[in-house]
Amino acid sequence: FEDGVVRSSLGAKVTAEEYLPVKGLDSSSAACSSFEKLSLEFRKLVSSVSDLFVDNIDAVAGTNLGDQIMKNRFQSEAYESVSEIVKEGEHLEHFHTYQRITFPEKSQYTMDMHVDLGLFIAMTPGLFVEGDPDDESGLYIELKNGEVVKPNFGNGDVLIFMIGDGFKQWINPSLGVSFRATPHAMRMPKEASTRTWYGRMFLPPKNAFLVPQAQTFRELQADIGTSRHAGTACSDGLVISERSLQGCDAETEIYCWTQCRSALSCASDESTQCVRSLTGSEFVVCDPDIHDSRCAPTCIPNPDNETASSTGDLGNGFCNGFALSMYMAGFTGVGDPSEQCLIFLFPSAVLDSGLKYVFASFASILLGVLVEVTVYFRRKTTALADGREKKVKLILLYSAQVTLGYLAMLVAMTYSILLFFMIILGLTLGHSLLNLGATVTDHKDPCCGGVVEMDSKGK
Repeated sequence: FEDGVVRSSLGAKVTAEEYLPVKGLDSSSAACSSFEKLSLEFRKLVSSVSDLFVDNIDAVAGTNLGDQIMKNRFQSEAYESVSEIVKEGEHLEHFHTYQRITFPEKSQYTMDMHVDLGLFIAMTPGLFVEGDPDDESGLYIELKNGEVVKPNFGNGDVLIFMIGDGFKQWINPSLGVSFRATPHAMRMPKEASTRTWYGRMFLPPKNAFLVPQAQTFRELQADIGTSRHAGTACSDGLVISERSLQGCDAETEIYCWTQCRSALSCASDESTQCVRSLTGSEFVVCDPDIHDSRCAPTCIPNPDNETASSTGDLGNGFCNGFALSMYMAGFTGVGDPSEQCLIFLFPSAVLDSGLKYVFASFASILLGVLVEVTVYFRRKTTALADGREKKVKLILLYSAQVTLGYLAMLVAMTYSILLFFMIILGLTLGHSLLNLGATVTDHKDPCCGGVVEMDSKGK
């Protein structure tokens, strides 16, 4: 920090299912093992107190809560209380140690006045393990009237809660009462000292749709993650580090393609980013949560390097330029600029325009029809006289039917609602033209239909 203080951190994360281990601990150290055990008890205690805090928020809002505080992008799921939002969201934890290494002539803030970006934070007062606080050191908050004060928390067991800017932006509009985000700052003593601190930032569910930003919280995380700044979950100019948000080691890992991946050893004027390389020096920064195998940790020039050549955005108004083979959130329509472009069976067949979707639709219809064509010819071949030629034909037709059937199944499994119905249309059309009078069997799979029970005449 500018005032000569350095910070060391350990990070952890709490999800709806589990308490993830504290990162950065030496598992072979007895002291670290003891810290892991004791900190887990403490973290569970923080959860219990936080639950009470959130219940009180819901109680204060009372009947003004309404039915829908937050929704997901597709408006198919609503969060009806703050408690439900907090339960489904992630909680980011940090154990910080602040140590003064240089001594300024006059006292100044170690952390300037800021507002946290999350819903709210639960934190402990600073505990000095070396040195003593002075009259000017400690936590400062700005009141609604603009007055800056230093609260006195006493000497007892205290857990402090402060509303964040996320609560103000994303939840307040749905409530009948307004909770104020708390601007706060911290100042270390001017003399040699070491201060420890714990904080837990509460974030919305990843699929929660944020009306002011017109995007989900997952998308907001990705946008912030492309910034070059390493933040501390703060608003008003300080941003969230994507590595921290996803539980990656900020020093050795980068979050890319939905997972923590090893950062690269780059030149002094480069940094590791999750990007998709194009031609020459051109690249585009990837949303780290997308499923696109072409996105990978790559050393790219820093923004002030003259060789930097980012294309910025691959989107063409039809889709966002990144490709995937199956939509992960269920059936998806066509032409959403924020959605990834669909791969039609082969990597080179990326449906990034309406015209390509038209060709893919006709191909899907044809695929469905061909499945029924192979069923038809298998039935006709079965009626032929026994012999080597008949066996060869039946084997080839069966192989063709299974191949075409599984290709049709793969198209249906892309979860493109248009292509799904094109496959159904093709199967129905082919069946109506060629196999409507055939014996009905128990087989329902398009790949295995036509393993038929035939009469002596092959019908």
